[in-house]
Amino acid sequence: CSAAVAVARLDAACGAEEARRFVGEHGGRFDVVLASDVVYEHRLLGPFLDSVSELTRVAADDASSAQAPVVVVAVESRPCGLDLREALPEEAARRGLRAEDATEQVRIF
Repeated sequence: CSAAVAVARLDAACGAEEARRFVGEHGGRFDVVLASDVVYEHRLLGPFLDSVSELTRVAADDASSAQAPVVVVAVESRPCGLDLREALPEEAARRGLRAEDATEQVRIF
């Protein structure tokens, strides 16, 4: 079994339009998105999730065979007046995305 792996960097708060262009340049949707310490203020959460939505969007003609993409977001609690761990699932749901807190499943070595 051989598989191609590609890694690309994108400004996490670029928004949907830039993410859509990025997907076109890189040959289609992403199966895995890893994001660490990219959402540290509430104002960045919307553009970040809009980007994620575009990066992982399955084309209508490919929806039946595509495996669901995975997005892993590492969020550190910061004293910014809002708990991003609570806000992230709420904002994700507004965009038709499902988010779950996997903090207890993470093992640090």
